[in-house]
Amino acid sequence: MKAQIVNFGCKLNQYEGESLKEALIENGIEAKIVHPSKLYHLDGEKTIYIINTCTVTSKSDRKARNAIYKAATIKKDKDLLIITGCYAQTDREELAKIKGVDLVIGNFEKSLIPQIVIGNDEIYNDVKEKSKLVFKFRDPIRLDRSRAYVKVQDGCDMHCSYCKIPLARGRSMSRPAEDVISYIKKIEDYGYHEAVLTGINLGSYKYNGITLTKLLEIIIDSTHSIGIRLSSIEPMYFKSGLFDILSSDRIMPHFHVPMQSGSDKILKLMRRPYNIQSFIDIVDKLRKIRESPHIATDVIAGFPSEKREDFEDSYMVIKNLEFSSIHVFTYSPRRGTEALKIKDDVSFEEKAERSHRLIELGRSLNYQFRLKFLNKCREAIFEKHGNKWIGVTDNYIKVTLVNGEEQSMSKKKLPILITRVTPRETSGKLVGLE
Repeated sequence: MKAQIVNFGCKLNQYEGESLKEALIENGIEAKIVHPSKLYHLDGEKTIYIINTCTVTSKSDRKARNAIYKAATIKKDKDLLIITGCYAQTDREELAKIKGVDLVIGNFEKSLIPQIVIGNDEIYNDVKEKSKLVFKFRDPIRLDRSRAYVKVQDGCDMHCSYCKIPLARGRSMSRPAEDVISYIKKIEDYGYHEAVLTGINLGSYKYNGITLTKLLEIIIDSTHSIGIRLSSIEPMYFKSGLFDILSSDRIMPHFHVPMQSGSDKILKLMRRPYNIQSFIDIVDKLRKIRESPHIATDVIAGFPSEKREDFEDSYMVIKNLEFSSIHVFTYSPRRGTEALKIKDDVSFEEKAERSHRLIELGRSLNYQFRLKFLNKCREAIFEKHGNKWIGVTDNYIKVTLVNGEEQSMSKKKLPILITRVTPRETSGKLVGLE
């Protein structure tokens, strides 16, 4: 029996897909993560297809459906097609109607998929409180990696007017601090140089009175030298205590702070609990406490009632703050969200044009950010992608190694000199090697 897993969406979903793969392998099933275009069937082998979906936008839904259709087309009668993830959680009945789909399993039950695949169907029906399963994933430990993702939080209580994710992930839940600490100690012993803390709303972490700030303090006190990288943190969680711990050199200078809009009017309609000046203050303070940080953001183009001046406000804030990278989302209506009550008066063409301008701005800003480090050294950890070793610096510059390729760089943290920067790629060489 073999399994192919297709992952869509956020880092948390990627972590869960990787965890499913490891759990399937542990149960004697040959499993791997594949790109949707690489789905295939092997004659004579029972194949399990798992499509781990995202539903953050209508485009995400469309990508997931295309992968489902492809798997349904190539699967044989003895094969199994399982749909899981956020789209499966919110639109279970719709996906179950697709010809060839055998099981639709929501996020709360996702961790049970390996048991279901090996025939332990009873476990699915026996679980009474499904929400308790969100931290039952097997933490994957890959010996060929230098960084490990650690799921510490799930769900969200914010209910931004455009966002469907609270419907897909439920209320905010936090993993026991002792579990987090134990796992990070374990991966440090395995030689990992970095732990990436991930969650749907990481800043909301709170377990038995332990906030994200306190959790970071405990991790630093309980480990030796492993670096901590943080996934996205919403602006409202940046308090003085968090800034204090973020100044530690054990925390990677890479911060993702979603802005969504540079217009106070639009932020209010989005139900985002901050104004643009307070957001600007956060970015300014991050640059004061860390040297050369990578600061990323998210922005939505074409939100209902977004006028040209609102968009230009967003554009200029992004340009003036000189973000290292930006993630652009074109607004799309999401069933069950408050934004559906607002007249969607931004045309498709306007949304496309605004998205394109923001994407081009983001590319330019990222190029300018990387150019600052040309002919400079940064420490990097390395992972192999195809035939290339890619170094990831502390401030999240991905550098293609041009010397020392014959060596195994896994689990190594070494200085790398950035020797070439183009709009598409950054290259460098290990210091001390000819």
